[in-house]
Amino acid sequence: MALPPALPDGRAARERLAPASRGCLGPESGSLDRPPFPPEVWFFFRRRGVSPSAAAYLVAVNLAVIVGPEWGLLAVYLTLVNAALHVAAAIAQRRSNPGLVTAVALFLPLGAAAMWTLEPQATAGMHLLTASIALGVHAAIVG
Repeated sequence: MALPPALPDGRAARERLAPASRGCLGPESGSLDRPPFPPEVWFFFRRRGVSPSAAAYLVAVNLAVIVGPEWGLLAVYLTLVNAALHVAAAIAQRRSNPGLVTAVALFLPLGAAAMWTLEPQATAGMHLLTASIALGVHAAIVG
């Protein structure tokens, strides 16, 4: 999908989206020099009201429904990795960040409960695969 003429280089999209993500992922996060994703990716998802991580959750849920429940581990690992990154960023920066309270209050306990529920249905290989995908998704988001 090509950018519309109003956004020839994606700068306007970066300028519009930068304030929302500034400081969330580290000191360079949300800067106009190095956005976490190429501007075309952010523009594509944000234009439709969906973030890349939300898209990953949608894929995970659909895989769990269509392929098998063990694919639900992907959503669990996405949640737990997200929580771990928020906690690690808070510790490293010695200050709170957007999403830290949600990570501690919701993501960690619900992720643990979901992991306990799905554990009997998944093999070690499935854990490794879904954890690797979740880490890859978050690595792409963080940059």
